[in-house]
Amino acid sequence: MDYGCDRNLYTGPPRDLCPLISDAPFLYDVGTAAKVNTWEGTRTCGKQQISGSELTKWERDSIISAGASYSYPNTGVSSYYCATSPDFSSGQGSFLVAQILARNSAVTCFPGCAGEAVWADSNAIGATESEMQAQCVPNH
Repeated sequence: MDYGCDRNLYTGPPRDLCPLISDAPFLYDVGTAAKVNTWEGTRTCGKQQISGSELTKWERDSIISAGASYSYPNTGVSSYYCATSPDFSSGQGSFLVAQILARNSAVTCFPGCAGEAVWADSNAIGATESEMQAQCVPNH
């Protein structure tokens, strides 16, 4: 949430998810920033001036948190994204994908869907089903 709310916070390279999404957006649009402010009880998400205490709250409530473990040595983790008109969830997902250390990890982008509707692409459905069937084995 912190990167989505504060346009000046992230200064790294473009969020590269796959060859089809080399610069994934991660900033919230105006409507989503307003929703975050409602959910979080904050007022400055998406504004020019960000409250330091609100930034701290978003950092604590974000999926990526200091001291958290993202190590899954016995688990395969796959991420699926729409390559057409990716929205902020794609870029924000890239921050999580970059943290995960798994038995195997894969990111696949599909051109037959837009935004967050990845399973609108029949290829994504097929890939998900195939991977789940192949990977559904005891790992522990």
